[in-house]
Amino acid sequence: MRPSVNLDFACFDIETSNLQADFSIILTACIKPYGQETTVFRADSYPNWANDRANDFQITRDIAEEIRKHAVIITHYGVYFDIPFLRAKMMKHNLEPLPQMFAVDTWQIARKNFKMSSRRLQNMSNFFDLGEKEAVEGGLWMEAAYNGSKEAVDRIVSHNIRDVEILEKLACISFPYLRSIPKL
Repeated sequence: MRPSVNLDFACFDIETSNLQADFSIILTACIKPYGQETTVFRADSYPNWANDRANDFQITRDIAEEIRKHAVIITHYGVYFDIPFLRAKMMKHNLEPLPQMFAVDTWQIARKNFKMSSRRLQNMSNFFDLGEKEAVEGGLWMEAAYNGSKEAVDRIVSHNIRDVEILEKLACISFPYLRSIPKL
């Protein structure tokens, strides 16, 4: 009998044109199984990008298909943003809901265990020496979403990949503080 999911941990992060699914599109997403290469999804690699950027059905479907392969999804503030955003897009596009999965959110671990001025990924990365993280530049996201700039999407993808790499490191050092793994 073949297993339907890998019993692994996969880091997940999306980059969108806005913070609300009904006013936004998915620009990029990265899924990085622990210790493996990152799978990158970029909206500009889909045929409808040139003429119909508002339709993010294909990228949403592909992200959901990849997420389904993993049992435990690691995010940073993803229980409050990445996953609900993806779920809203999936429902909009009549895609089947995600299966039973588990969630590790490093932001939640930090909130309960680390007294810090900010629990943003960039601040935690700097404080714990996990590597440099690029700052978010609003103009870059606008160039990608509104003008379809390949160069802007390239930079966002680079940012997105770096986020899941740092997230993987943060998850490793946060894991001893995890008391349970809730369902997603």
